[in-house]
Amino acid sequence: GGPAGGLFLWLDVSRIGGGEQASVTLWQRSGVRVLPGAYLTHASAEAEDPGKDYVRIALVHDLAMTEEALGRLSAIVE
Repeated sequence: GGPAGGLFLWLDVSRIGGGEQASVTLWQRSGVRVLPGAYLTHASAEAEDPGKDYVRIALVHDLAMTEEALGRLSAIVE
C-alpha cells in the first residue's frame, strides 16, 4: 500500500529556470520527480502566478529514501 500520510515541500527553483524547466532538469539529472508549482496555482488579476518559480516535492517515502532524494536535489539546486 501507499504511505499513511505525507507532507509537501515547496522549493524555489528560480535559479534553474523556474518550475517547469526545473522539473525536467531535476528528473533528468537526479531521477527525482517533482511537480511544477504552477500546476497547482494560478495568476490573479493583481499578480502573476505565485507557483511559477517553485516545484512541489512530496515527502511520502521513508526517512532514508527521503534524505537521499533531497540530497540529490540539493546538489543540483545549489
